[in-house]
Amino acid sequence: MTNQTLFLLNTGPVTGTEMQYATSLLANSWGCEHTHHHSTVNPNEVLKKLPERASVIQICGDPAAENQNNCTWIEALSSWRKPTLLFTKQLGTGKIPGTASAYVALCEKFKLPLIGIIQIAGEWEPRKRKSDGLPWCGWLPEEKAPTKQDVEDLSMRNSHQDLVIKVIEQRLSILKI
Repeated sequence: MTNQTLFLLNTGPVTGTEMQYATSLLANSWGCEHTHHHSTVNPNEVLKKLPERASVIQICGDPAAENQNNCTWIEALSSWRKPTLLFTKQLGTGKIPGTASAYVALCEKFKLPLIGIIQIAGEWEPRKRKSDGLPWCGWLPEEKAPTKQDVEDLSMRNSHQDLVIKVIEQRLSILKI
């Protein structure tokens, strides 16, 4: 990863634990620090004080909701031209929630440097994801205590993680920030 700060936003159904897992996984893959801020915090104050080194920052809560300063994280990240990843999760029906498309549209509206969207857990269905028309980076399998089958499937799990990392790095390299 370049010497950039990458922001991670939740489109709704992903739990805090799952977001923390994704944040840690990405930060560990690049050997950088990771932190989090709540969406109610003034984003401009946080963005003014960003470290010079690479880091991964998770925004907890709704990044599209206005905070007490009448500003949203999506607007601020767009103004500051900060690369951003969205995360979503399948619903119980197996479908991707409409909030994923809505967040992508909002990012496009504000010209946010959106790297893409990652599905956490659930079933990864590449053909359906391709037909969604969303900028998918891939899928991170659910983090859980390993079973014997999980140990046997470890190489598959790692290959999905490696692929997601590679897609993110490729997209970061072509962003004009």
